[in-house]
Amino acid sequence: MPIDKLVPRYINRDDDYLLVKSTEMIDALNVHVSDDKDGNAGVIKNAWGNTSIPFATGDGLTTGAGVVNRVVGTAVNSQKGEVFFFVYNSDGDHSIYMYTTESGEAVLVYRDSVLGFTLDTFVIADCIVKENNDTLLYFTDGVNAPMKINATKALLGGSYPYSSGYTDDEKLYSLTVCKTPPLDAPTFEYLHDSSVLYSNIKNRTYQFAYQYVYEDGEVSAISPYSTLAVNPLQQVDGYLPTGSLDYFNKIQVTVDTNKGDVSKIRLIARQGSSTTFYVVGEQNNNRGVSTLTFDFINDKNYNIVPNYDLLKMYDNVPLSANSLSIVGNRLVFGGYTEFYDNHTVTASKYPIYHPEGSISEITAAPTAAANLAYNNVIVELAFGDLPRATLGPSIAAISVKATATKVTVLGPGSSFIDLGDDTASSLELGLPELLIEKPVELNAYSNHTGIANQIVSALSGDYIVPIKPTVGTGMVSTDTHYFAGTMVVNFGQASIDTNNRKVTFKLTIKDINIQTSYGVDYDSVPLSSASYINETISNANSSGYLTTWNGYKVSNYVSGTHFYSPSKTSFKANAKHKFGVVFYDERNRSGAVNEIGETFVTAISDRESGKMGPAEMVIRLAGSPPSWAKKWQLVYSPKSSYSFMYQYSVAEAFISTAVESDTNNRKIYLSMRHLEGKETSYKETKGAKFDYTFVEGDILRVIKYETGTLPDGDNQYPKDLTFKILGYNYQSTPDDPIVSSPHDEYRETGWFLEIQDEDISGWDASRISSGTDLWHHDVIVEIYRPRKETDTTIYYEIGEIHDVLYDSNNSVYRYGGDRDYTYTWASGYSNISVSNKIATSSLDLREGDLISISSLDNTYTNVRLVNVIKTPSGVTFTMEGVVDGSYAISSISNLTDGIIQTFNGDVYYRPRQIKLNANGNKTNKTDVYYEDFWVEDNSVSDFFTSDTSSAGRPNAPAESVGQIYRASDITYSDPYALDSQVLTLSSFNLSGGNFASMQPSHGAIRYMVNNDDSITILQERKASLVPVNKNVIEYSNGSSGPTISTNFIGPQSFYAGNYGVNNNPESVVSSFGRVYFADIRQGKILRLSNNGLEPISEQGVDSLFTTKCADAIALGEGNFRLTAGYDPVHSEYIITFEKYKGSGSYTNETIAFDTKTSVWNTRYSFIPEAYMDIDGSMYTFKYNSSSERILWEHSEDVARNTFYGSQTADDYSMVKVVSSSNNSMVKTFEATSIEGNAPWSFTAQTSDQTATTVDSSILDKRERMYYSNIPKDTLISTGHVYPLGVVSNKTVSTIDLTTKISDIPFPLGGSIYLLDSGSYVDTGLTVSAVGGRKSITFSGTPTQTINVGDEIAVYGDTNVDGDKLRDAYAVIEYKSTATTPIEAYAFNTYYNRSMLHNELVN
Repeated sequence: MPIDKLVPRYINRDDDYLLVKSTEMIDALNVHVSDDKDGNAGVIKNAWGNTSIPFATGDGLTTGAGVVNRVVGTAVNSQKGEVFFFVYNSDGDHSIYMYTTESGEAVLVYRDSVLGFTLDTFVIADCIVKENNDTLLYFTDGVNAPMKINATKALLGGSYPYSSGYTDDEKLYSLTVCKTPPLDAPTFEYLHDSSVLYSNIKNRTYQFAYQYVYEDGEVSAISPYSTLAVNPLQQVDGYLPTGSLDYFNKIQVTVDTNKGDVSKIRLIARQGSSTTFYVVGEQNNNRGVSTLTFDFINDKNYNIVPNYDLLKMYDNVPLSANSLSIVGNRLVFGGYTEFYDNHTVTASKYPIYHPEGSISEITAAPTAAANLAYNNVIVELAFGDLPRATLGPSIAAISVKATATKVTVLGPGSSFIDLGDDTASSLELGLPELLIEKPVELNAYSNHTGIANQIVSALSGDYIVPIKPTVGTGMVSTDTHYFAGTMVVNFGQASIDTNNRKVTFKLTIKDINIQTSYGVDYDSVPLSSASYINETISNANSSGYLTTWNGYKVSNYVSGTHFYSPSKTSFKANAKHKFGVVFYDERNRSGAVNEIGETFVTAISDRESGKMGPAEMVIRLAGSPPSWAKKWQLVYSPKSSYSFMYQYSVAEAFISTAVESDTNNRKIYLSMRHLEGKETSYKETKGAKFDYTFVEGDILRVIKYETGTLPDGDNQYPKDLTFKILGYNYQSTPDDPIVSSPHDEYRETGWFLEIQDEDISGWDASRISSGTDLWHHDVIVEIYRPRKETDTTIYYEIGEIHDVLYDSNNSVYRYGGDRDYTYTWASGYSNISVSNKIATSSLDLREGDLISISSLDNTYTNVRLVNVIKTPSGVTFTMEGVVDGSYAISSISNLTDGIIQTFNGDVYYRPRQIKLNANGNKTNKTDVYYEDFWVEDNSVSDFFTSDTSSAGRPNAPAESVGQIYRASDITYSDPYALDSQVLTLSSFNLSGGNFASMQPSHGAIRYMVNNDDSITILQERKASLVPVNKNVIEYSNGSSGPTISTNFIGPQSFYAGNYGVNNNPESVVSSFGRVYFADIRQGKILRLSNNGLEPISEQGVDSLFTTKCADAIALGEGNFRLTAGYDPVHSEYIITFEKYKGSGSYTNETIAFDTKTSVWNTRYSFIPEAYMDIDGSMYTFKYNSSSERILWEHSEDVARNTFYGSQTADDYSMVKVVSSSNNSMVKTFEATSIEGNAPWSFTAQTSDQTATTVDSSILDKRERMYYSNIPKDTLISTGHVYPLGVVSNKTVSTIDLTTKISDIPFPLGGSIYLLDSGSYVDTGLTVSAVGGRKSITFSGTPTQTINVGDEIAVYGDTNVDGDKLRDAYAVIEYKSTATTPIEAYAFNTYYNRSMLHNELVN
């Protein structure tokens, strides 16, 4: 009997059964085709089962009724043998676990809802090992912000990553790849530190910023810059005593701490507007407090902050990314989203004009010398004509000296004074001098009492008063001692006289420390040093010692006066000012500038009296900020309408003595000798910094002049009195065109502004010629250079940063600010008082508020507040049309506006000593004087280079920029040096051009594979390769090779074939330099290797994958997964088609590809959620709710065909083969045998026949093989049907037939069938005996009625009496449910030639 020996090795489901080879299977399940490592290559074995990996104690999953846990991603750290897996939990308890083969258990790394996993999440992760052996795990899922966790630290327990009691935002500080920089600018305060001997911060301005240094070594982007740090005394340079600028010798800078894994806070600073920042301090972060302070005294050499870091506004880590990989020591993201959309901001802007600055005298008394007893020694400070309140933070520069010719000291009760070795009836202490030289900082909006109290607080205390040895003290011993030393004098017990604006201090002597300087005895012989006295008298006045200050008087230490000075920043008058708003997310990533328009600040000449001082800007923002914003910031374009300005006086004007032919372009020459060019000029005598070079287009603007009797004339502020500047030149000799009358070389030389005569009365050439012009009438001018408009306006931070708030009551976001929607007030009719159109209130009311108020008699609705000025007790404002009285405010209809008020403009409003002609006398060079005039200037001080402002980091509007999904782009971090403590994988610096674009027509990047020197890019519709740190060059012969490049990402080269990974990155597996993935749209499984791109699904299973992919697509995007993994033991790429949610039917399936032989060799019945391999073993993930396990190791030590804790009916081994030897012959299939160590159940069928399944227990073991006949056909067989004929008679138990049946071999016990309408129907009766040649006996209960004349037949057992399987081929499916290892080497079929077949066809 012929034998067809079948040795199946792989699956072929594509060919016709007649063409299937003996080494091929048309299906296989849960089998391994062994390799040759055991010397049994090609042997069929049943599949390994898997066993669960336990969780560490207390680290199990969060479970419960209906709770879903699913693994949504894995990562392996092959360097340390660590497997990480990410678990979605439907209750939000998402988790990250780590497993090592050494531990044998899954350990919880982190669990929290902030991980944000969803059922649809697919997490792509990668690891690095730091120099300290810490494992850093980076991961992304295409939805949430990319994250990173130090797994080593997290596994140590404790508080990392810092989250206990934290908000979600605070937890993410430690978890996101984009490390949070400081979101707020530092603040600062100038201080005096007596331990600092010299001020290194005077005559300098600073801006501060800071960075966070994280525990793993990341260094954040730099914070917003502080406002400009200006010594409060610098703005009144020239008015202070010598040495006063040394008083402030320390700047205390306050920064925010961070609750995340920040280890240190680094303070950086720059001087003025320098582009160079220095690291000036670093200290440990303290999570237990909200702020830390640095003391900056500028006493070291500091390290420079690289410009590359300064250019980085923020770390431009993507908001989300499809893929990541660590390649070339850089973190690389592919298919990412970045930036934010512009946001329409509804803003109102109101300039508020404040009163002029004032300089007030603070006088000291008594000034007449007198002899004063100890209880009458006072210092009286009178404040004169101080303004009603300080406009802003101000300075009272106190400089007082109290002196006496001597202080006489008597013992208690006029007793003798014990001085140790001698006794004195009294002491004579010579020339005591108490010097108090202290600038006092005054709070904004302080009234007279507040000013006095602050001065008392600042000045009160103990002072050391030196004693000079000019007076001799006679002793009882008749010796005379001349004492030197010190007294400790208390300056205090102050009384405040508010009505007379005076403060009186008492001087009380506490301790007297004296030492003999020299002395003589009764005979005027000098004393030896052994006779010198060195004594201390403690608590002199309080202990009863009587002291008298002889010749005591008080004076101002500096000739001139003390000053109160409200100098501050302001917005340039008569100029336009542009503003914008920038929003920042929680990582300080910003959008572009959202412009809110420009505001014109009115010229001084156009303002009312009392409003000719600095300009403050009120900004109101209505509506809602974007929901992604954490902060918002006001930005400003300084000097947007001008580039230079300076204000000073003109000495006089001249016209040319030469005849000017063009009278329409006549020149006027303005002498600037008061400013510069003469020994007596401001610049030369005061040391002022001034440098002006004429530029075409410069304008001269007259700000002020005087009329009437000078010097006490009336100030005039002309409107729009401007002249075109034609030049600025120095005339060294008294030559034409400038000649004075009478001739005066002093007047005719020096610096002159040439301006065009605009023929304005009083200012024109004719009036100058007649000597009746106004140019010498104390004229203050401004040299002004208009700025040309540009297409793009650059805006700068000015330190105004505010929160975005969430209004939970209305479910909207709102602008925070100096006042915001949370403001509340107490009701009552004392809220607002109105008198003669001026209202006062203690409430926090702001410019532009729309208020509704009522009294007992009147109600007013939506009254807009204007001219709102802060006062010490609240605010004042104008209310037109409101009856005088007290009102209650019922509502502020625009309370939801975010409001800020700022002086941080482009100029400093400060005093300047302006030189003027006394009495308008322009001819007498000595008849001049200085007058204090408040100017606007771009510099902090006239006496050091300080043309700088609070402008911080730049930004610009960009209409076309918004949030963008860069589907086909790559972005990458700075390179990381593995031996460095600085971790740069979070540093994404746009200024470094850290991005590259792949071909967009091929769809989004879904996966990237690290090949060390290149990246395999898998886009949705294409696969490609890009070199890293090198380029690929093509040679003329068609070959290619690498070349070194300074670019990190080289050019993209594509693999042949339009295949991509679509949206199934979970199908990607990289193993031994090969990459496997699925293209569901093309219905293919692909392999990338040195041979290029191969559609490996075409190896016998193309039809299977085409169908599976088409059916999956029909389920709808997001309802299926094509999860893949690698089995290193069996060298298999395994892919699972799984419908995990949604409606519709789908058969989940797992199939394996033998990567060594490049064939598909089996399906598996397990349907895992994820795969991973480590240390030579494969692991799969599937949640078992009974065992509450999710990680499973596939092992030969586990029961075969047992998956995820049990063997189900679907878990068996199966091989389906085709016996088609001599495939043109129709054969009868007689038997089968199995060459192996165990029997298998089997079922055989042909194209139209099917035999009964034979259980493995029935097979006979013969000579180490297992045999069985192949059962007969049960489907279409007729051989088991025996027609008996027509019924002639029927009784209760017998049937007679019309023909004899004795020669028909029908079986006893056979079923009796009735022919009904051409088909046999079972009657429920069986043949029990043959009653004669034409009669049978039957038994049973009939289901059909048999009548005379009916035809009947007997049915035998098909397995015995049926037709043999007869065809050109037979399909035989072998199954085994064995859980012990079994093997099969071959499956044999025994057949005969069908004798019914036409022999000629053989």
